[in-house]
Amino acid sequence: MTLIRSKKIRYIAAMIAAAIFLPLCAAAQQNTPDAPAHKTELSLSATTLPELQAKVLHTITIPHNVEFRAGATLSPVSVNALADTIWTPLPFAPLIAISSVGSGWNTAMADGLRINEREGEHDKRLSGNNFAGAVYSAGAGAALQFDYAALFPGKWNHIVARSFHSLYYRGLTSASSGESWLYEADDGENRNGLNYYGNLFVGYKMPFMINLAGILIEGDRYLYNDPDGHKWGDDLIRWTLSSMIGAQFTGDLTGTLLVQFRSRRNFTSQTEDYDFYQDRVIDNENEQRLEFYRAAFALTYTIQ
Repeated sequence: MTLIRSKKIRYIAAMIAAAIFLPLCAAAQQNTPDAPAHKTELSLSATTLPELQAKVLHTITIPHNVEFRAGATLSPVSVNALADTIWTPLPFAPLIAISSVGSGWNTAMADGLRINEREGEHDKRLSGNNFAGAVYSAGAGAALQFDYAALFPGKWNHIVARSFHSLYYRGLTSASSGESWLYEADDGENRNGLNYYGNLFVGYKMPFMINLAGILIEGDRYLYNDPDGHKWGDDLIRWTLSSMIGAQFTGDLTGTLLVQFRSRRNFTSQTEDYDFYQDRVIDNENEQRLEFYRAAFALTYTIQ
C-alpha cells in the first residue's frame, strides 16, 4: 500500500512540474527583449469564527501571457506552499494549473491535522500527531471573464463577471484509501481523491476608494464516488454565497470585506446527533439549508 501511494505521489508531482514549468520554458524560449515583471503581495485575513491567515504571493509575468505565482500561507494551525501557472491565450479565457502542499499541527483551540474515524457505534475519534503527513493537491482549471468596459470604454462602465471551474486531486500522505481526515479545523470529511471547485463572480468596479461591489457564488463537491456517499451527502455540492466589497486605500494597499452564507446538510432526526459523519442520513425531503457562515476581512499590500 505504501509503495502504491508513493508511486501516485510521484506521478502527481510530475504532473505538477509539467503543468507549471512547461509554459514557462516555452515563454522563455521566445527571443523577446521584454523582461518579466515581478510583484509581491503580502496579505493578512481574519474572520469572525475566528480565523487568521498570513499570505505572501510572488507573481512573475512573462511576455506572451504567462504568469507564474508562488507563495506560502501561515495560520495558527497550518503552513502551506502553493504554485500556480496562468496562461491566457485569449483575454477572456485564462487556463490555470494549480498545486499546493502543506501540513498542520493541533492546539487547544483548534485541530490542524487529524485522522477522523468511527469509534464505538456512532462516535468519532480524532487521532494523529503534529505534522503527521502532508496535504497536497494538484489540478487544472479554466475561467471565462468579461468586462463591459472592454466593449464600451468608460470609467463608469466596468460591469464585470468571471466564472472559474477546476478539477483537482487532493490527498493526505499518511491517510489510506477511504480514510477520512481533518485539515485546518474543517469538518473532517476529506478523503484522498478527486474534487471539483467552481465559482461565479458578478460585480461593479467604481472609480472611488470603495472600488468594487459584487456577489460571489462558490461550489465544491467531492468526486470520490463512494457507493454509500449519497447516504450522508457526499454527492451534494456545498455552496458558499458571499457579498463582497473592495477598497483601494492607497496605490499599494487594498482591502476586501465579505459576508458569507453557506449551505448545510439536513439529516434525519434519528441520525443528526451522531458524531461520525458517515453514520448520518440525509433528509431526502429537505436535503440542505442556507445559514450564516462568517464575515471575513483581508488587507493586501503590493510591492512592485
